[in-house]
Amino acid sequence: MCTTVVARNHLGEVIRIHTARLGFSDVLCGEAAACCLAVSVALELGFKFILVESDSRIVINLSMGQRHIGRLRTMSPFVLSF
Repeated sequence: MCTTVVARNHLGEVIRIHTARLGFSDVLCGEAAACCLAVSVALELGFKFILVESDSRIVINLSMGQRHIGRLRTMSPFVLSF
C-alpha cells in the first residue's frame, strides 16, 4: 500500500507532496499512517500550525486523545501505534 500527503499553505496552494510505501494493506492502518506522515512532514518543514484532514472518524478520534479504538491505540498526541 502507498500513501500520499499533500501539504498546502494558508492560501490552499500546494507546497509539498510526499509519498511513502507502507508495509501493510489494512485501510484503517493506512489512514492512520498517512496522518502520522503528514505530521512528520509538517514538523520536518518547520511548520508551527498544522491541520490534518481525514475522512476516517476513527483516526480523528484517536488523534484527539481517545486511547483505544479496535486494533489502533494512541501512544501520545500525534503518535499512533498499529
